[in-house]
Order: sequence, then C-alpha cells, then structure tokens
Amino acid sequence: MKLARTRNTRPPMPWPSLHAMSDDDLRAVYAFIKSLGERGSEMPQYVPPDQEPKTPYLNLMPQMPAKKIAAAPAKVVVAQAAKLAPAAKPGLAPAVAATQPIGSAR
Repeated sequence: MKLARTRNTRPPMPWPSLHAMSDDDLRAVYAFIKSLGERGSEMPQYVPPDQEPKTPYLNLMPQMPAKKIAAAPAKVVVAQAAKLAPAAKPGLAPAVAATQPIGSAR
C-alpha cells in the first residue's frame, strides 16, 4: 500500500490515480494483477525524449498543420474561375459555370 501511495515514476502508469484510491481499491487492483498469471516479456528500456526508440513505436505527438495560405480576395477567385470554366453556358456567371461538373444537366 505504501508503494502505491508514494511512488511517482514515468507514464503510462497513472500514479496520481493510485494515490487517490482507497485501501480496498488498491487491494482489488493488486488481486487483479496477481490473477493475470505468469509475466510476459520484459518491457523495453526507457528512452529519453531526445532519442529515437530502437523498437516499433507510435508517435502520439500532435502534428501542427503546414503554413497557412492566406485566402485570395473574392475578385481574384472569380477571375480565376472564369479562366478555368469549361464552356460557360450563356447567362451563367463565370464562378457558377466553373463549379458545375462537365456535362451536368441544368
């Protein structure tokens, strides 16, 4: 019990949660772990954050999006759409014509 209430090491063990558990809950956790049977293989050694692990691993660090591109002014978008429009139908604005799939029925 003393170890479960005082130990603080690296994650993933939720030590603060164990510290807050009642004696009955700690006994239940201990009994569960003992019921699992023989130990499996040894866990890999600790790897400091500045080193690459030698074993397979998951990278759970959030990836920041690439540099954001500023939105083009509306006039530029419409002008570019007019250039990219397939054969614009009579009476349609260039931007609308550019958004219609080729061969779509109106």
